[in-house]
Amino acid sequence: MREEEYSRFKRMVMAEVEEHLPRDEHYEILTSTVEKNNKSLDALMIRQKSAIMTPTIYMEDYFKEFLSGRSMTEICREISQIVQRAETPPIQIESLIDYTKVKDKLRLRLVSKENNQRYLEQGPYRLDTMGAVVVYADMKESIAGQYLGTRITDSLLKGYGITENQLFEDALVQTRMNQPFTFRSMGSLVEEMTGAPADALLGDAGTSMYIITNRDKFYGAAVSLYPDTFQKAREMLGEDFYVLPSSVHELLLIRRSIGHTPSELRWMVREVNREQVDPGERLSNEVFEYRGKENQLLQCKIKEREWER
Repeated sequence: MREEEYSRFKRMVMAEVEEHLPRDEHYEILTSTVEKNNKSLDALMIRQKSAIMTPTIYMEDYFKEFLSGRSMTEICREISQIVQRAETPPIQIESLIDYTKVKDKLRLRLVSKENNQRYLEQGPYRLDTMGAVVVYADMKESIAGQYLGTRITDSLLKGYGITENQLFEDALVQTRMNQPFTFRSMGSLVEEMTGAPADALLGDAGTSMYIITNRDKFYGAAVSLYPDTFQKAREMLGEDFYVLPSSVHELLLIRRSIGHTPSELRWMVREVNREQVDPGERLSNEVFEYRGKENQLLQCKIKEREWER
């Protein structure tokens, strides 16, 4: 990113966006850094002093639009409209701070634990074999077409008057009940998307590679946290398998009998992460193996000599 031009852009937005806000109200305009899964984002925080909520405006996408020819006036007008819509919050605050009302909205998310400490420390979390587990409240609402979910922070948990263990237990029950896992072959997915026979496009890969996610295909990697997901997958596959963390939204299962080595699969995961997966949706660069006899998911240990070949 062109740092000098980007810094000038942010200053221009801060100066001009106020011109598009109602003059009879007082607004506070600040910049901040927001920690997300695997990345830090520059944000503009615009708060009306009497408002309950402070909308967060992420700057990088607007800067890209500016470089592509969108005018500063259009950008600032849109930002001001988002701010004014947020003054009447779509979320009833009572539904977030009252545990009896938020309990059935709890959802587990499995996110990256690599280079992600600041994000994780914003609230309670648990370490898992493939990543880190955090709890969100799924508010079933949106602002400007964007999904609206709220991370359960330490301060919210304290207000609930329950233990961290209880929070995660309740979130697991609600996630499993509301977002059941789905299992399908790569071949069936390709046929659905292209209308062409999978054999012609994928060969044996169509029946040796499978996708598991949740019904919504949103943070679907969390289905790996359900106690019976991998057991059921093994029953359907009839053998042990490798697990590739495709993204936070889905996992790829590959039969062990297909003959790929862990080093080959890790190379594939890292290439896909680097070239195709947004940093905020990456889960892990490693490969994992499910062993049905022990009912265990383990990270594949790859000898460096083998990896370098």
